Amino acid sequence: MKDDFMVNYRLGLAVVGDISRHTDAGTALQDLVRESNRGTQLWFLPHIDALRTRLAAGSRERK
Repeated sequence: MKDDFMVNYRLGLAVVGDISRHTDAGTALQDLVRESNRGTQLWFLPHIDALRTRLAAGSRERK
């Protein structure tokens, strides 16, 4: 699977933008977003500043 590739090579993916009209339509995508955002491989973020904040927090944790 493609997500195995990302995990094996420690690649990450950030989906940046407002997807609320899609998450409001049902719980499956809401659950995927919530679970993904708890991890380090796949994030759904509303704007680029949220990505910068998340990346900065991760770099502080690795030091």
